[in-house]
Amino acid sequence: MNRREALRRVALLTGAAISLPLASAILQGCESGTTTVEGLKYLSQTQYNTLNEIAGRIMPKTDTPGAKEAGVTDFIDTMLAEFYSEEEAKAYVAMIDDFAKTCETENGTSFIKMTDEERDIYLTKVEDAAYKAAEAGTNKEEIFWFSAKQGILSAFFISEVGKTQVLQHVAAPGPFKGCVPLAEAGEARTWASDW
Repeated sequence: MNRREALRRVALLTGAAISLPLASAILQGCESGTTTVEGLKYLSQTQYNTLNEIAGRIMPKTDTPGAKEAGVTDFIDTMLAEFYSEEEAKAYVAMIDDFAKTCETENGTSFIKMTDEERDIYLTKVEDAAYKAAEAGTNKEEIFWFSAKQGILSAFFISEVGKTQVLQHVAAPGPFKGCVPLAEAGEARTWASDW
């Protein structure tokens, strides 16, 4: 599955239903930075590493930086510490722990130690199971895959890297031009917004 299809699927599934803590964090912005594990605010080292590898597979580095390069996991760690209630944050990290435990049980190794190809195969299974659970009536907020994917994609596309290197961004656009050739409209990339 390519990046565009993955984004389309998650957008269709999550729709406009962004959690209140995530909306708050988005409105306050996301600073770009390198991924550092020093000074974690909420996640344990293992939870951070697991989520960081998930982020790296959901939004991998291609000809543009990926989620790891954008510091997405650092942002999520900050969100959990500063924007989520203690109950919500505990529930989220419990889902990370469950994901890691299930992965190790099913594959005989931790998600962190898997190769990228093994991770892709496993995450495809996880995503298929998540869609089946949602279709069967399970509340999407209770399915870790959708919470993780929504958080990773949202954090990525509000980061400096996401806004300036993947999307097009002009903080103060010039005059309105209603009809221009697509080639002149910025390489046909989607425009970032300044909320």
